[in-house]
Amino acid sequence: MTLTETDYGLAVAEIRNTLMECSVEVLESMFYCGVLGPTEELEHPYHRYAIGISGTWEGEFAMGMTEDAAAVLAANFAGLDGEADADQMAEVLSELSNILCGATLSRLNRNGIFHLSSPYALAMLPTGGHRVAVELEEGVLQATLRLGPVA
Repeated sequence: MTLTETDYGLAVAEIRNTLMECSVEVLESMFYCGVLGPTEELEHPYHRYAIGISGTWEGEFAMGMTEDAAAVLAANFAGLDGEADADQMAEVLSELSNILCGATLSRLNRNGIFHLSSPYALAMLPTGGHRVAVELEEGVLQATLRLGPVA
């Protein structure tokens, strides 16, 4: 394995570009959120979710975001005029992680068969993997894809 490939023969740049493209498309089209572009990774995002991946590939998808981003995304997706409550926010953010994970995997491997766990909250984001961070009009979202066995 070289520094430009993963265990599944994908170029690092391909994975990161796909994560970024899928994040921007989903945020703009399904969550009606203005995306400003790439930004620095978050050290301690307030909301953190992950999904286990098995099947053609194994690994984990993780997503973290700032509180302000979570509030706007949850309200937009749920069609609320005001703020989402904690339960609505958790439900919407779990769905966002599921949508982003599925979009990214299907674009990276159109013929793959994947089994995804239900989204689950994380105490902290995992280390390693391929990360992108997207600056939104309000806040930041970070997506991480780790391929290969996850401890």
